[in-house]
Amino acid sequence: MARDIRQASTSDVEAVAELRAAVLRADLERLGRYDEQRVRQRLRDGFDPAHTWVIEVAGMFAGCVALRPAEDAHWLGYAFRFTTAAQRQRLRRGAGRGAVTSGTAGIVPSVP
Repeated sequence: MARDIRQASTSDVEAVAELRAAVLRADLERLGRYDEQRVRQRLRDGFDPAHTWVIEVAGMFAGCVALRPAEDAHWLGYAFRFTTAAQRQRLRRGAGRGAVTSGTAGIVPSVP
């Protein structure tokens, strides 16, 4: 199955916001802090497609990663977030390796 990492665009913000809400829901509910609108809006407010990569499997959104540049490093802007289907396919290791290589080398490779 084809897996790729591509540069995000502004049109990706809603898919990323929905995935973030799903990933954080259980933890935020446990803390009594889940707000359905706020969890999405915080992502929208900070979303920067120039520093975000979308992970696709067979052309479908599977997750994303943000690497924010600093003076002498790149910071993981937010944790890897994968759809349930992508988790089952064990994409984390390959996508993480590809994203780190991408951010530090300035290229966006395919995920092996």
